[in-house]
Amino acid sequence: MMLTRVVEHLLLVGVSLLVAILVGVPLGILAARRRRVCQAVLAAVGVIQTLPTLALLVFMIPLFGSAPSPRWWPCSSTVCCPS
Repeated sequence: MMLTRVVEHLLLVGVSLLVAILVGVPLGILAARRRRVCQAVLAAVGVIQTLPTLALLVFMIPLFGSAPSPRWWPCSSTVCCPS
């Protein structure tokens, strides 16, 4: 039981980190090169940082259900946009 939870947690963290890297690095490079993209990214990041991960999870469950995928997005946004 405990090992199952540890594996589930590591999978959740690993997928969240992978999604954050796959989205954040190209977006950061694009934002560094284009001023408008930079402004839009900074505005979006500001909104994401003001919402705690739990609140994002509450919004994602009605959209995606209670499968593991809605749990990855709030964690990914937190990893990608640390405060």
